[in-house]
Amino acid sequence: MRFKSPRFLVFTAAAVIVLNSCKKSTQPNISLSLTGTYTSATIFELGQVQMFTAAGQVTDVNLVKDFARRRQLDFSWEKTGPTNFGSGKFVFANDNEATTDVPNRYGVIAPASFTVTDRSSTGFVLKQNEAIKNGVQKSSLRSAQLVILSNQLQPISNCHTEISGQEDRCDYNYLIPFVIANNNLKLAYYTVAVHSEQGSSLQGYSTTTVGLFNKAVTQQLIADDTLVVQTKLLPLSKN
Repeated sequence: MRFKSPRFLVFTAAAVIVLNSCKKSTQPNISLSLTGTYTSATIFELGQVQMFTAAGQVTDVNLVKDFARRRQLDFSWEKTGPTNFGSGKFVFANDNEATTDVPNRYGVIAPASFTVTDRSSTGFVLKQNEAIKNGVQKSSLRSAQLVILSNQLQPISNCHTEISGQEDRCDYNYLIPFVIANNNLKLAYYTVAVHSEQGSSLQGYSTTTVGLFNKAVTQQLIADDTLVVQTKLLPLSKN
């Protein structure tokens, strides 16, 4: 599937959720209001680069580095790295509603409204209220199929043939995950690259997307499949 995640150029927001100290309560104690405007940093906090094949995880760092180097993949073994896009903003009207700018089907940046969902003591997800119709194109390439499945959040839906003889198009609904750590809010991204020699391959194909890596996708790897992934967090500050 030849799929390109819409390029995120702006991202910011905030919230702090603290676990309720009362042993009898199962609900998190939300001590801070989300209301306000938040700005994203331009430096990622980088996780470990991991490589998987059908045989399992490759733990030899030199092999992983060599694979990434030969295919010119976008991975770093540093602790931090630049985002390659500028700071963005999230504006929370209250604890349940937010707005931010996102690209539409034609790449035009425009404000969009979101709802806070899946809120817990460790984070939440912003869900776009109105999906972008025919926002992404679909194909049958295995490597791109695996890239889609690598995200715990599934933003595409309603795939259909728009023009006979062309690849299907799907609606795209931005799902933006936030991680709360040490009372700080961070946007969750990851970079993933998939190399597959099954049919047409996307050699050296990689993408950085806002999302949560789904490790279960590694169970679907077959012979000649290789998947490399690196999680990234982007800190936020309140204006």
